[in-house]
Amino acid sequence: MKHQTTISKRKNKHAVLPVSLTDKMDRHLQKNNEAYFWVIFALTALISLLLYDPRISLTGDDSSYILDANSFLKDFHFPGAQAMLYKIALSPVAYVFGLSLFPLKMFSLLSMLGFMFFTFRAFHRNIPASILLPVLALVSVNSYVLYYASQTYAEAFFMLVLSLFILVFFRFIRKEERVPAGRGREFKLLLCLALSALSVALTRLVGFSIAIGVAGYFLFYRQWRKLALFLVCYAVLFAVYSLLKDWIWGNSELQFSGQGSILLNKNPYRVEEGREDLIGFLVRFWQNSDQYLSNGLFRIMGFNYQPGENSIFRMLLVYAGAAGGLCFAFRRNRYLFSTILVAGAFLAVSFVVLQVFWNQERLIIPAYPFILMSILACLYYLLSKGGGRRFQFIYPVFIAMLFISGLNDTLKAIPNARKLTDRYSGLTPDWQNYLKASEWAGKNLKDNELIACRKPSMSVIYGNGKPFYGISSVPTGDAAAFMREWSAFPDRYAAVPITDQTGRQFDVLRNFYRARAELGGRAFWILNRSDSLSSTLGRTGIAALALPKMQELSAQLNNNFGIFYADSLLNRLKEGGVTHIMTACLRVNPERKTGQTVSTVERYAFYIQEKYPDIYRLIYQEGGSENEPAQIYEINWPSADGFRASLRGGRAVKLFSIYLI
Repeated sequence: MKHQTTISKRKNKHAVLPVSLTDKMDRHLQKNNEAYFWVIFALTALISLLLYDPRISLTGDDSSYILDANSFLKDFHFPGAQAMLYKIALSPVAYVFGLSLFPLKMFSLLSMLGFMFFTFRAFHRNIPASILLPVLALVSVNSYVLYYASQTYAEAFFMLVLSLFILVFFRFIRKEERVPAGRGREFKLLLCLALSALSVALTRLVGFSIAIGVAGYFLFYRQWRKLALFLVCYAVLFAVYSLLKDWIWGNSELQFSGQGSILLNKNPYRVEEGREDLIGFLVRFWQNSDQYLSNGLFRIMGFNYQPGENSIFRMLLVYAGAAGGLCFAFRRNRYLFSTILVAGAFLAVSFVVLQVFWNQERLIIPAYPFILMSILACLYYLLSKGGGRRFQFIYPVFIAMLFISGLNDTLKAIPNARKLTDRYSGLTPDWQNYLKASEWAGKNLKDNELIACRKPSMSVIYGNGKPFYGISSVPTGDAAAFMREWSAFPDRYAAVPITDQTGRQFDVLRNFYRARAELGGRAFWILNRSDSLSSTLGRTGIAALALPKMQELSAQLNNNFGIFYADSLLNRLKEGGVTHIMTACLRVNPERKTGQTVSTVERYAFYIQEKYPDIYRLIYQEGGSENEPAQIYEINWPSADGFRASLRGGRAVKLFSIYLI
């Protein structure tokens, strides 16, 4: 009896387990995977068209991509390090169709469809069908992802290049698994892998992280020789690219030296704050992980949470799911393991180098399908073991929940997208007026007339290719050098605080004008001291500040003040060939009209007009005075030298409302 019991136990040990739910899903989906894929593909195309956005984005980045692509084939200009490969790929479309937005946007749609196709080709038969097809289905109904199918950002093309890289990577893994290659053939395979990885990097700067993911794969599986060969191939290809770029365009700057250097600064817009240190990068990683994973990722998936609401828990949950998927895949599926590793490297590098205040969800969109894949892989393998098999119903329920939440957001987004009938639809008045003024300039100004404005790349698109001159900042003089000069010659200058009282008297002070200084919230006119100035100040009752008082104020503000020279600002425009200047009321808060505007161009123009009151002549205004208008002024260059020679007061007109932001 005891012997029979032992035999029974042995039989039970080797008994075939009943077919599980995920096994049934895999068999059904694998058997019909082609049919399901083409349904998903058609759904992607349909929803992308329903979400079609005819406008250009308001950031100006994608406008710059279009202009660089347009000039690559026409003028053979180097397309710039940022999104270089995307611009080159887009250039034939721009060459044939010019700056017409529809065909340029259709290139993004084709890129998105290409991503779906090559992702399916790379993964099918390499990972369980009940992971692959749900991921593609979730992407096909996601409005956040498909938004980029009708934008001229690089995201859709980057996803296409990334899918091609994965296809090459998987073919390398498959060939190495089936028949170990000879050294010559192995080198060719690694060279192709390195070339595809470099292509990702040339499409987007953070794509250099892909090489880290590949290197990590070889490290985990202790393939030291392949790791060394891959790195050598990658370095050689990058060197060849750099030499060709230098030879053809005379551009020896490294791919990452410009933009990459900016990312390493504490503040990309204030170089003087210095480089980030190790602690700073760790803080960046944590904060970016929080905002991109706990908020951005969940929003993309269709779950809306308030910022900060259980954010750390959600962030850790995502990391736990990705880590679990990575651990399971290491033993069970090299294709999944390599994908999660590459996506993880991409996100890790992104979270370290991206400035926290940028916080743009588009920056993680290319990784979204692979984040989903890692989470589903964790759940799939977790529920396929032991007692977890009883809870496999959770897996399709979880997928259905994600599908419904994503589809729900998309069904809400489609009606809003269908209201966008032209390239001005849905824009706030400030942007409508700015872009319509740009269009007017393109139609009415002469070829040799050049307008300075805030967003030149967008103005070129709406101005049908007419060049514009960009003003992105108001250059300041060297305040420290000025104070040293004043210290060496204490009687050379005087400073007059700008108040309502002194402002009314400025016409009589303009002849002594040297510069404008701003210390904190206070502003001063720097005047050339003379006997005439002393008598003028005495006559008007205005009190001027001498050097010691200005030094005291400067010290109180840690020497943090700006000095603006009207002639320097004016000469920049003259050297650039600028004949006109366009002002606008672009909102600081794009959602609400608060009265505060992005005033870079207005400040630039105001500092010049302060010294030369008759320098501008209004020739066109788009929008009513109370409806955030855009205005185009002609610069009176013929009489500018006369203004310099003999300044006259009494005719100053306040053209611009200044908000010091």
